[in-house]
Amino acid sequence: MKITFAPGSSNDADDAYTFWFDPESGRVEQFGYDFDNGLRYRKATSFNRVGGVLFSDQENYAVDGGKIPVDTLSEDYVESEMRLLSTVTISNVDVEPL
Repeated sequence: MKITFAPGSSNDADDAYTFWFDPESGRVEQFGYDFDNGLRYRKATSFNRVGGVLFSDQENYAVDGGKIPVDTLSEDYVESEMRLLSTVTISNVDVEPL
């Protein structure tokens, strides 16, 4: 699924996002976005459900410099052109119903 925004709707309206969902579970497995300074790609590495809410740990990959379209993303592109920028680990989560 690709998401874009109407021109002028925000400071980052020219950013574009792409989400990849697992067809059986419906959960977001990967997402990427482009912005003025590069391209980011996040891949879920593990999932944890707390209080009915699904959280995921992620690897965050990057390419910096210039507007690189999110449509460029493929497994080969991530492996050959992007560097692991960070890992996101969700821990000690407490979900309280409103």
